[in-house]
Amino acid sequence: MTLVVIGGPTEERVENAVRAFEAEGFRRASAITEDLKEGNVVVPLRVGAAEVLHQADQRGIPYVLVHHGPKDRIKNGTYARAHHRVEAPQLIELARRLGANQKMLVTCVAFAFREGIPTDSALVVDARCLDNPYWVDELRDLDGRDPRIAQFVLNQHEATVLLDSLDTMLGELLPAYRARGRMELTLAFGCNGGRQRSVALAVELARRLQVRGNLDVGVELRRTGLGGANTTSPLQIRLKWRKPHEARTDTCSSNGQDESVRRLRARSTCLSSVESRVRSSRGLRPRFRT
Repeated sequence: MTLVVIGGPTEERVENAVRAFEAEGFRRASAITEDLKEGNVVVPLRVGAAEVLHQADQRGIPYVLVHHGPKDRIKNGTYARAHHRVEAPQLIELARRLGANQKMLVTCVAFAFREGIPTDSALVVDARCLDNPYWVDELRDLDGRDPRIAQFVLNQHEATVLLDSLDTMLGELLPAYRARGRMELTLAFGCNGGRQRSVALAVELARRLQVRGNLDVGVELRRTGLGGANTTSPLQIRLKWRKPHEARTDTCSSNGQDESVRRLRARSTCLSSVESRVRSSRGLRPRFRT
């Protein structure tokens, strides 16, 4: 059972959203009550009546709050508290996702800090703490999907610590987001150019999350053109990670064209020769792992 509460800046906006949910099989109810336990239910919220939500919180009634339209300019109103803020084109898709109790969608975004942080990010990770493969001549024109870049980045101790910490933290937080009706979450990884370190981390975390099996996971690469050139649109990747005995199903698309997604090679237990040369050129002692 899913209880959806609809808010908006006008009564018309609220009513239009409720009708969209009704069209997807939701049953309309006039109030939030404890006896709404069967089927999917949608409740319209009168403009300015956000106090009803506070009462539902106090009674421990779980609900998903959807705000339809622009800001309501009400302190602690439905816009400020909404789990989902949508316009008309997104209503049907959201109603279907909530009604079908689909898996939560987590998107790992790789971006360049110089182009700005993605505004829809729930969490932003700065990958600039890692050694930059851009300064290695033979790696400069490659992006983070290439196994050589992935190995260079992921073999760094700091990358392992970062990914392990994120994996553990998200294991605790994602169920909490889902329980509160959050169906989509964006995790953003940034570096200078948005092509190498951020991409390698985004793809690796997506792989780890997909293994959980209870999530839909995607990767969005905002800047992947070789030589630093922007792609005409962000590269969208929906990853399906196969088990060892399954046939390869990894696909990605950019501007309508499909291409195979390169699998990350197993991480080596020692530093690659490329990284060793970089550290040597900087006067740093090589790091060895046992």
